Amino acid sequence: MFDLLAVLGRGIQLRSEDVPSCWVPTEYLEVYEAPSDNLEAGHSPVRLPIDDLNPLCMIGGGEMNLLASMEFYKNKRHCPELVVFAYSSRAKYLRLDDAPSESEVMSELFCREFSDANVVTWTKDMDVPGPSNTYTELQNIFTLAVERRLTSVGIVTVSVHLPRSMVLAQRHLEQPEFEHLAVRYFRSEQVLYTANPTTYWPIYERVLGSKALRRNLEREMHNIAMSTTNVFGDEKSFFA
Repeated sequence: MFDLLAVLGRGIQLRSEDVPSCWVPTEYLEVYEAPSDNLEAGHSPVRLPIDDLNPLCMIGGGEMNLLASMEFYKNKRHCPELVVFAYSSRAKYLRLDDAPSESEVMSELFCREFSDANVVTWTKDMDVPGPSNTYTELQNIFTLAVERRLTSVGIVTVSVHLPRSMVLAQRHLEQPEFEHLAVRYFRSEQVLYTANPTTYWPIYERVLGSKALRRNLEREMHNIAMSTTNVFGDEKSFFA
């Protein structure tokens, strides 16, 4: 059991075939494409079709993390006092489009299923200057736990995101204000498969057997190595 359920792995996309268009979590795999008029913006709001052979195809996971959090909440062994999704400022592509925050989109979908849940949402008007990445998101989550006098945090994210999350979380947990927190980590793919093997085996197999996973792992391991040796001189800058 834990007091705060924190769902990492942000990502929402604009589903333009809907009328009106709506923002939904990203799929299990996604092809990275920056807007042609602003290569620094990051993702394009409307994602390209999934193509695992495309070298720009990576693990998405927004929807998978949301589904995993729902399975957790159904499990009566886990009764978190608070739930948070994507608890940090919006990514660049969302700010440019004046889109909602990932937290707003995922929190709304979660609350449709669990109206009794105590969900704390990071709204778009809470955006702050500076990088919006895993490091700052974990800091926001741990700060919230301290403010609410909670002592245990469960972190849910996709497998490829877990090593980075553990490395960066540990840096926060070494700080005096956070060192009392107990943190547990859960892989979204495994949570789903354990909850319902029949339903979620296709997702489990597709993600863990994908070329996208290998691409992501190579990049994640490289960045963790660079962080460990502090080559960049700024341990937070390259963990987007």
